[in-house]
Amino acid sequence: MGQKLTFLFLIFPLLFASCSSNSAEVIIASASVVFDYKTSSTMPQLRFSVFAKVENDVRTAKSITARNVSSGLEWHCDNPQLLNVSQDEQWVGYSCFLPQESRVIPRGEYEFTCLDMDGETETSSSFLIDYPEELLTATSSQVLSSINYKYETMIAVYSNEGDLVYFGKPREKWKTDSDIILDFKNAVSKRVCYSFKKGAAVMCFMPPVDLGNTSFN
Repeated sequence: MGQKLTFLFLIFPLLFASCSSNSAEVIIASASVVFDYKTSSTMPQLRFSVFAKVENDVRTAKSITARNVSSGLEWHCDNPQLLNVSQDEQWVGYSCFLPQESRVIPRGEYEFTCLDMDGETETSSSFLIDYPEELLTATSSQVLSSINYKYETMIAVYSNEGDLVYFGKPREKWKTDSDIILDFKNAVSKRVCYSFKKGAAVMCFMPPVDLGNTSFN
């Protein structure tokens, strides 16, 4: 699973309901909140993802719902993403839920519900979303001063076609942007990401930086 699943999986306490032996039974759900800074002068675009680890056959999952307990707001997906990582590890969820009222995603406890293909069997788990409220009005230059938590500096590298080709800690040998291009010939841009945990995974993506890859000019 490696780099691409970094956005998706952090672990939280479990609440689950019983279901039939063939249903995708939810074991545990976890969320990630993304603050996406497109430019240095604009406020971030906000979104969240939530995925649940399931037992039995993940392909029986028909739809998912994430509901904020205090406000009652719901996010629904009829075509969830199914990740069959291995025989013992299967996940279902969605990676781009957007704010509904204004541009804020409520903090607090959520319930994740998975509906099976039979249209009757539901299983659920709780998860938590939390983040520093200051980030909602911070520009990219103010992000670090708004984070009062231990964070990691990650880097996302993108290809000339806009695909994510690397996400993780900067490699020790990457002293300059040219070193990134040596590892990824089609890399054209990068984004620094500050990652920390506050009830959920929180990821702040800084504006993109051109790597100066002349092969695609």
